[in-house]
Amino acid sequence: MLLFPNGYYNAGWLFGTWTIVIVSILIIISMNLLLTVSEKVPGTFSSLGEKSLGKLGKLFCDIALGLTQTGFVCLHIVFISQNLNGILSSNFNFSLNKWIIGAICLWIYAPLTWVRRIQYFAKYHILADFSVMLALIVIIIYALIDFEP
Repeated sequence: MLLFPNGYYNAGWLFGTWTIVIVSILIIISMNLLLTVSEKVPGTFSSLGEKSLGKLGKLFCDIALGLTQTGFVCLHIVFISQNLNGILSSNFNFSLNKWIIGAICLWIYAPLTWVRRIQYFAKYHILADFSVMLALIVIIIYALIDFEP
């Protein structure tokens, strides 16, 4: 979702909007299924994988969670570095090296990836979903304003 504006621009307003709606519905369905299973089988996602597929399932869940969190951190670091540098240079005529911003972001985000129970972040996920929906609404409004038949 961090590449949302550029991806939306490349996809076009019709295909981009429907793709986002369909992906959002699939994410909500997947989250509900995962929550339903986790209520019936208590424990971490790793233990859920182990109960489902044995030791190989636990290993797969651990690797998938680690790679997912690492990917999120890398994406956030690049996104924030580029945008913060753009804001600083366009609004304040001050440019900061993207690598310095990236190092600061890495210092903040890396410990967050070490949290094994992502349930602690569940309440913040709703805020993120709300932000994405708000961004989608703003993009649609601006697209309709600039739309020339």
